[in-house]
Amino acid sequence: MARLAQFSPPAHIQDFSDNRAQQERMNAAWSDNINRWANAAMVGDIWSRTNNGPRPAFYNPLLTDTPDTSANAAITWNAFPGRLQALFPTQAQSWQQWADQGVPLPVTTNLCSGSSVPPAPYSPTGPRGWQDEYCEWSVTRNSAGKITSVMFTCENPEYWMTLWQVDPGKVLQIYQQTIHPAVQLSDLCLRDALGQVLLDPLTGAPCYNPLNKWNCGTRSLPDSGGAMHLTSSPNTLGAEYDLAASATLPREDNHEPVTSASRLVCFARYGRIGRHSDPTIGQNVNQFVNYTPSLPLPQATLTDPPGLYMQTPNFSGYQSPDNTPAENFWTVVRGDLKDPKVPGDIDRILHATFSVPPEKNYTVGDIKINDQPIDFGSQIAATITMALMATVFPNSGVTQTAVGRSLDKELPNPAVSALQPLSVFNAYRAQEQACNEDTMSIPVLALALQPGQQVSNIALLLDGTVPDGAVFTVPEGGVSIRIDGTQQQPTGVYLVTLSVEADAAIGDRTILASVPSLPATQQAAIGLLTVGGPTLATRQSAPVKASIRRGRD
Repeated sequence: MARLAQFSPPAHIQDFSDNRAQQERMNAAWSDNINRWANAAMVGDIWSRTNNGPRPAFYNPLLTDTPDTSANAAITWNAFPGRLQALFPTQAQSWQQWADQGVPLPVTTNLCSGSSVPPAPYSPTGPRGWQDEYCEWSVTRNSAGKITSVMFTCENPEYWMTLWQVDPGKVLQIYQQTIHPAVQLSDLCLRDALGQVLLDPLTGAPCYNPLNKWNCGTRSLPDSGGAMHLTSSPNTLGAEYDLAASATLPREDNHEPVTSASRLVCFARYGRIGRHSDPTIGQNVNQFVNYTPSLPLPQATLTDPPGLYMQTPNFSGYQSPDNTPAENFWTVVRGDLKDPKVPGDIDRILHATFSVPPEKNYTVGDIKINDQPIDFGSQIAATITMALMATVFPNSGVTQTAVGRSLDKELPNPAVSALQPLSVFNAYRAQEQACNEDTMSIPVLALALQPGQQVSNIALLLDGTVPDGAVFTVPEGGVSIRIDGTQQQPTGVYLVTLSVEADAAIGDRTILASVPSLPATQQAAIGLLTVGGPTLATRQSAPVKASIRRGRD
């Protein structure tokens, strides 16, 4: 039996291969983030929903031994946005264009109930919101409108936010190598309402903008565009942990097991029906644990290195004008291919391009897939399989009872969902609004404080509204939270001061909310606050050629 010592970066990538100390800092910071998401996923959302947790059949391999009897299993799905096909079954002639450029028609069908609903804009929104299968792409065209290159990514945004915390200069370097040499550090920085680069008031370092102009939309242009990492709001690794853990709960309806992919995703309310990814992942994980009354459950987790990965495209339907094999035009930029010595292994491709070299007298647009010229990047995406790896072991000793449908509580328990310097919090919300993203779609990493530190003007987001009499405590001790005021938009934001005792123990903290008008709970929010931990960047690694403003209230 073995307990994992540390979570690995996606695809075991070593972005600081030339700097061991920096790589160790990155590894530690990344592993700490994964640990928080795994711990939060084991609990689930028990504050606002019924039958959503806890989830004992999902485990954290840093805390639980993975026995020799465990097995790894790949879960696969297609990278083309499945909801286009599910919601608009009679619009097949438009699917490819919509997958590249967005969906102009409103949604009028509830896929869970099969009933008609009032027209509503297609969501997820955002620059690439509809590319919601954990694979996004950006297309380069020549002056004649033909595709010359398509870049694909499945890198999660949380990794890039962590990498930025360790060294913004490394993020810039990779952007320049991968997206465009013209990228400047200031292009990647978050800005305030005055357009000035915003410095995190706790670290003094510029804040990263995951929706920056070089990682925005589906068109790659000389001065903007590209796909460095995922931006669609569902395409986060934290959300994937929650989905996988939620799927371990056995479900029943009128004492009959719920097992189909579509019913499970609607019944448990993880992800969205119609996607290729979430229903497939959920059904597979649910089958892995396969609840049997009175017998110990298997336990499952995401295999290290956790991530969602592209597989090498199926090139069997490709035909180039001079019969050059299409695989010659596919380049893995970041990540790695499967190990043929490991049975059942998967490719762990993070970023790749499909482009024809200049010496050829034709372009990507002259290549055909199934006798159709490549007019859209989505045609290539349709030949890409996505995959993740799950680890399962039997006879875990865990037991649980099947639960019914997950529903919203009429009176939810108070729950803290974010903790962030106020200036940074507001700037991210403004960026989401500017990009037509849902509020709080940009991930919030744990706030890191040091023993003896006191910080004010911190935004604490309480789900729902701002009720009177709220009290916030840290059950593990060593940190106190004082309410200084509230902010009206978005609703639920308290302005607080956090004080860390000089002898506070190093480690993560939870935050417990208590509101007299709401039902009490003993479950504190996980993953929002940590004391100590890896030393992250406190200075910029390259000059920012723009005016800079330190974050204030």
